[in-house]
Amino acid sequence: MKRFVFLAGFYILKVIRAFFSLFNEKSSCEICSGSASFDMMVCKKCYCKFLDVKLNTENICSVCGKNLVSEDDICLECRENKILKSCDKVFPIFPYILWNKKLLLRWKINGERQFSAFFAKVVYKRLCEIKEITGFFAVVPVPPRKGKMREKGWDQISELSRLLKYVYGMKVLSMLERVSYVQQKKLDRLERLGTINRSYVLKKKLKEIPERVVIIDDVLTTGATIESCSFLLKKAGVKEVYAVSIFAVS
Repeated sequence: MKRFVFLAGFYILKVIRAFFSLFNEKSSCEICSGSASFDMMVCKKCYCKFLDVKLNTENICSVCGKNLVSEDDICLECRENKILKSCDKVFPIFPYILWNKKLLLRWKINGERQFSAFFAKVVYKRLCEIKEITGFFAVVPVPPRKGKMREKGWDQISELSRLLKYVYGMKVLSMLERVSYVQQKKLDRLERLGTINRSYVLKKKLKEIPERVVIIDDVLTTGATIESCSFLLKKAGVKEVYAVSIFAVS
């Protein structure tokens, strides 16, 4: 029933946007300024380029997944100050640069929810690639800060996770809860690191503890969020914890 209600609402919104697009000028692609689809907000050419970005397993840090410059296996930052101690590996999809910043801004800050379908498809493709390497897993979304749903009426990662579950049939488990009201974007590096193991808790009376999970988040900055979530999941009994971040700050 939940699946039907979610999909019905989601596609009704798409139809409404399509209707209003008939009376407005076409949107321009945020990447190349070409004519964009009303539901994706990027043109078909750029959309295909995003989907063509394949999982890179070479010349990346074995810990945080960021591209290596001159290092071998582990980047300098992870060597000197390893933050991701509980997460087995992070798989970032895109660097947080240029038009990627604009796309995230429109989706996350401006609340242009039509981007949810776009990012869900990109993340699903990456998850399928990871599944071939690691085997079956459950998806665990990073929960929103307290008060966000009441303030804005939605959360980008929560919506993306529902699309992964109801549209793509992935197993999604909501195992974590955020206890902090503070927005991460307002914290500097030291303040972010100070939130490790303080901002999240495991939900009470979990019905299932999977052997392997993949955490989903939008941006990897210091790694504090992913480490906090990974620590709790390992503590709960999860044997392998991986993470997918749509963007990664170099």
